[in-house]
Amino acid sequence: MLVAILLSFLSTIAEFSSAQLSCDSCDAPVILKSPNSISGNFTFENVEWDTKGCILATLTCHGNEEHPVVILEFNSGQGGTLSGEERLSILLFCNEDTMWTTSVLGRVLVVTSLSCDIA
Repeated sequence: MLVAILLSFLSTIAEFSSAQLSCDSCDAPVILKSPNSISGNFTFENVEWDTKGCILATLTCHGNEEHPVVILEFNSGQGGTLSGEERLSILLFCNEDTMWTTSVLGRVLVVTSLSCDIA
């Protein structure tokens, strides 16, 4: 009887661990180009999975020697704008709806589009 219970328990664990999480992959957010965009200025870095199996990645917006100040804009400006010297990085999380999110000023924002521009 104990063996049957143990096998049932292990079977349940195997089913749970083999179930694919919806947050284990997300499509890339739309990268918008503007007249002030510079070529090759976005990189995804440190792509990994958290303890729940959800993907997270660091997105970095790079400037260059000629234009070191960069502006990172979310959702065509409606989600917020960050500016800084040479590079800006944000942490993106894939949620259960397979959408990228980030935390901005303490609130979770779904990231549908991004632009990285020079100032």
